[in-house]
Amino acid sequence: MGGLAGLGLVSAQAPAGDGYPKPAYPRYLVKPTKDQLLEAARIAVRQVYGRAPLGKLQRGQTVHVFHQWAQNPDVWEAVKEAWAERGVTAVAIPPWTLTGLTEAEYKEWGKTDLIYGHQGWKEIGVFEPAYMPFLPEDLKKEFGRQLSDYFIWPNIGEYFDKHPEIKFY
Repeated sequence: MGGLAGLGLVSAQAPAGDGYPKPAYPRYLVKPTKDQLLEAARIAVRQVYGRAPLGKLQRGQTVHVFHQWAQNPDVWEAVKEAWAERGVTAVAIPPWTLTGLTEAEYKEWGKTDLIYGHQGWKEIGVFEPAYMPFLPEDLKKEFGRQLSDYFIWPNIGEYFDKHPEIKFY
């Protein structure tokens, strides 16, 4: 008794007319060019409504921007340039100025608080420190010194007291 087994080649492409898009490189891995960032920034600084209306500033005004601890410098430069095109001066306020630390001390502190993929459970304690008292003591020890907005933002009022020239932020 004999048998015949056959292997056929199967195409990975969808049949024509099914409407499947071609495979594409993931957008989150693409590094936008300076021109692409500037194009998006120009749209953002003209937006006068919505959640983050950066376009409410008028020619001749100065805006002070509080940066997050890992602010992408390319994005900031694009927004700053787009505002400059509209006659608005943008001044960056790095996060360490609100902590009383030097830049080097702040960056070293940030290294102790990094969360990697397998540590996703730690996000609740880092981004919402109000939950920390409810965690068991042995888990609390696994967190570094918390570097979050909840630590930094309470210092803004004191910063404004020292800088009365700031009108827009």
